Amino acid sequence: MDAEEKKKSNAELIAKYDLLFDDKTPLSKGTSTFIAFFAIGLIPLIIYVVDFIQPLNINLFLISTILTGIGFIVVGYLKSYINETSLTRGIIGTLLLGVLAALVAYYVGDLLERLITG
Repeated sequence: MDAEEKKKSNAELIAKYDLLFDDKTPLSKGTSTFIAFFAIGLIPLIIYVVDFIQPLNINLFLISTILTGIGFIVVGYLKSYINETSLTRGIIGTLLLGVLAALVAYYVGDLLERLITG
């Protein structure tokens, strides 16, 4: 790759990812990330809030799990769309990572409960 091709390649990267004209401050990026994590974190709780307001005769854990899976699918889709990568790979990767994190959290919580209650 000669110098001219390298300049063109760098210019394309800068244009594609808007590297020179990023007008977002760290505070605005952090705030938007916090809001996104907070909103996604509420998804599994929605069914429990509904059940509190209007008691339901259904498996709340199953519904919560399904809603969480849908949330991970949406996050994977958005991540792939924004990064212009494979939608299938992004969705499956995010979903698997979410499942793995949920399993670890469940078993750590179970272990801690057994340690605390004896």
